[in-house]
Amino acid sequence: MSHAAERNRKRLDALREIPENTRCADCNDNKPKMASVSFGVFLCFRCAQLHTKLGDGISGVKNTKHDAWTDKEVDVMKEWGNRRANNV
Repeated sequence: MSHAAERNRKRLDALREIPENTRCADCNDNKPKMASVSFGVFLCFRCAQLHTKLGDGISGVKNTKHDAWTDKEVDVMKEWGNRRANNV
C-alpha cells in the first residue's frame, strides 16, 4: 500500500470512529462499512445498495475498508459526515 493510501485509510478509520459516523446515516444500523462519497455519509451494506441503484452520477458508493480512497474523497467525508448531512 502506498504512503498516500495508508494515510487516507487511517484518516477514514478515524472518521468512522466519530460517534455520529458509527451508525448508518440512512437507517441507523450499527457499524457501517460503506460510504457515499457524493453525500459524505457512512452507510450499511443495504443502504449502500440502494444508493448504488441511484446511479454513479448521483451517489458514488465505496467500501470503507477495501476500496482505495483519494485525498479529495476523504476530505469530502471529513467535511460532511453523517451529522452534517442528516441536518440538511
